[in-house]
Amino acid sequence: MSTYLRFLNGRAPQKENLVFHIQGQAVPVKVARKRIAKHYILKVTHLGWIQLTLPNRGNLREGLAFLEKHRVWIAQQWLQWLKRSHEHQDRQGRLEVLYRGHMEPITLSTEDKNTIAHFARLSFPVDLSRMSLGDWMNSWLRYQAGKDLPARLAKWALKYDFKYHRLSIRNQRTRWGSCSSQKNISLNWRLIQLPDKHADYVMLHELNHLRHMNHSKRFWDSLRCICPWMDSSERWITQHGHFLTDGCGPV
Repeated sequence: MSTYLRFLNGRAPQKENLVFHIQGQAVPVKVARKRIAKHYILKVTHLGWIQLTLPNRGNLREGLAFLEKHRVWIAQQWLQWLKRSHEHQDRQGRLEVLYRGHMEPITLSTEDKNTIAHFARLSFPVDLSRMSLGDWMNSWLRYQAGKDLPARLAKWALKYDFKYHRLSIRNQRTRWGSCSSQKNISLNWRLIQLPDKHADYVMLHELNHLRHMNHSKRFWDSLRCICPWMDSSERWITQHGHFLTDGCGPV
């Protein structure tokens, strides 16, 4: 009996825990509903998960039955995606993530039935039964940001004698950082994806608000003294920032 038949014969399936087993590998299934869709639609995304689209009047139970009916076809599609992702020379099979200003390729290999990701000169196991590769990489980037950004902010604060109360690393969608009147600084975890000097500019910008809680001429003049490259950072963020805030994950 298949995974989905077990779901159907038991409690109602939940969208957040759907997986599809292909040759022993648990592949995440993401469900979406589109009003304009007239039929159930299946596809393997470029990040390796299965996308199940429900029509406006469809339901999840029927969608899973549709997936079960086409299990051979979708398995073939996923295996083709996996083959492409293993072929380093095939550009279409390479996934990339912006990390510290560089588009770093992600490649996959299999060792003792474990999936290994190779990224930025690092190798680590990934469990694709828990989340998609794209979501996994976002989690990894947030973890790296939590380790890296606090140390860098503390370095700049010590160098220029800034004293802040608390730092938080957050998932902001419209701000790179903020500084409150209580001297609490918040940084966007996506700063780990910027070139180091542009991420440092954002940190110095927020630290400078500890002395100037506005964007007055005095604020900009004092910021330029401690961050002479601020103009180039402003230009870079203006030109490329939408890539991160619109969707900072793997492309």
